[in-house]
Amino acid sequence: MFLPPRTTSVIQPCDQGIIRNLKGHYRSQVVHKIIDDIDADDELSANSIAKKLTLLDAIHMLRKAWNNVTSSTIVNCFRKGGFFKPDVQQPVESDNSDDTNFAAPTGLTNEAFQQFISHDDTLDCHQPQTDEEICAAFTQQDSTSTTVNESDDSDNDDHDYLLPVTNGEVKTILGRVRRFLEENGCEDFDRLYQLEDLCETTSAANRRQRTSRRVIMTRVH
Repeated sequence: MFLPPRTTSVIQPCDQGIIRNLKGHYRSQVVHKIIDDIDADDELSANSIAKKLTLLDAIHMLRKAWNNVTSSTIVNCFRKGGFFKPDVQQPVESDNSDDTNFAAPTGLTNEAFQQFISHDDTLDCHQPQTDEEICAAFTQQDSTSTTVNESDDSDNDDHDYLLPVTNGEVKTILGRVRRFLEENGCEDFDRLYQLEDLCETTSAANRRQRTSRRVIMTRVH
């Protein structure tokens, strides 16, 4: 069942504020990261930092942004879209500060930040395809797969590869984080302890997996 055309901005809950709320939290993180990196190195530019953001960085920031979208925002957006039971209808709660307005990060005016949030609102996410175009794409897939595989080998040479982070490096970093908190008057270290436990259990599980693989390979040989 499809929604009527040209009504998504009127009746779809995600277009009633959920998407904008998510984008606001996400782009606030992007701005904060750029500012923090510039503070750490004055020679860096905002453009160079933005270009270094990886897809994995974006996924983590997007997950964190989604955690900041409140349940009341989602409920109110569904109500605005007309999704409610008539017999238990309640007035839509005013939550404009949470739905659409965000405090601008340091260095940006509210107007500039609102423009940054909505600068791609009219961007087409995809182009509708006809049945003929869909069939043509599938029939050409086999012929192009060989060319893609050949180009992958040359493209991989241009990528920078990161070395795995060792357990010792993690402990050193966590020690610096704890010292930072101590020096800045933090009195609640529970979340740091939880992070330390998470890193330790992850490292222990990884060691068990490596040991199991070595045992299996020894038995095979």
